[in-house]
Amino acid sequence: MKYEEDKFLKELEKHIKNTYSEHYSGSIQPAEFIMSNADTLDYLRGNVIKYAFRYGRKNGYDNKDLFKAIHFMMMMAKYSKDMPVIEDVSVEQNKPKSVWQIEIYVL
Repeated sequence: MKYEEDKFLKELEKHIKNTYSEHYSGSIQPAEFIMSNADTLDYLRGNVIKYAFRYGRKNGYDNKDLFKAIHFMMMMAKYSKDMPVIEDVSVEQNKPKSVWQIEIYVL
């Protein structure tokens, strides 16, 4: 493949498998717990932004940050099937309503 997508996808798959086997094994993932009571995708969206922004800044150009961002995007695709469509995305309507949301927007 032109941009080594096949290699990247294999590394991404390995990263995701390791996430489930190494992190929080035997218990619910924090993202699953949060999304089980969520009515928006803001938590997942915030993590996509966080890891995409961090790429090249915190640990250099470490693909793990990209893998994490993509994994959260994949979760967004899964959870969005149960979410209402947002018709108006005005700034006023989508201001953070809590400290938790402010942290997500800042990250």
